[in-house]
Amino acid sequence: YKNWCKSTKRIQALPLTPALVQAMASFCMISGQIRLGAGLLVCFVGLLRIGELIKLRMGEINCVRNDLAVLTLLDSKGAKLKGKPEFVMIRDESIVHMLKKLKCDSCDTDPFYGGSYRDVCLGLQNAAAFFDFKHPHLTPHGLRCGGATWHFTFDLSYDRTQAHGRWQNVLNVKLY
Repeated sequence: YKNWCKSTKRIQALPLTPALVQAMASFCMISGQIRLGAGLLVCFVGLLRIGELIKLRMGEINCVRNDLAVLTLLDSKGAKLKGKPEFVMIRDESIVHMLKKLKCDSCDTDPFYGGSYRDVCLGLQNAAAFFDFKHPHLTPHGLRCGGATWHFTFDLSYDRTQAHGRWQNVLNVKLY
């Protein structure tokens, strides 16, 4: 964390829109970075932190139904604070279908993504560059910010968005 703080300039992330995330994820997948593309979608819809994506293992993804996958986050920020895993539900059929396909082609111990924070940053920037989208505040954290805004527009409830994003209090949700 200390190295990350030294090497990363703290800026407010640009909240990404659903259309932009879908476009960038599609670009990643077409470019052969299937897990990165799926990871962008999972981060946006599941309000995951990039560190959670990087640490996620295939065995921690449970596709319960065609429209429901449960991610078990064993090493998330909240799991460390509370001493028990956190869970995220993905309820998008197309994303659940992708997760099922990726699970079929993997072992439970395999990482879901397998790259670093820097790899996510570079992949996101390359995908944005393909669409000639440039912004000084384009960071992977924009997936969680934009996902929170998108989630709130469906429920119109800070409490539900807070629960889905696993924030400690509603004030944090309002910052997003």
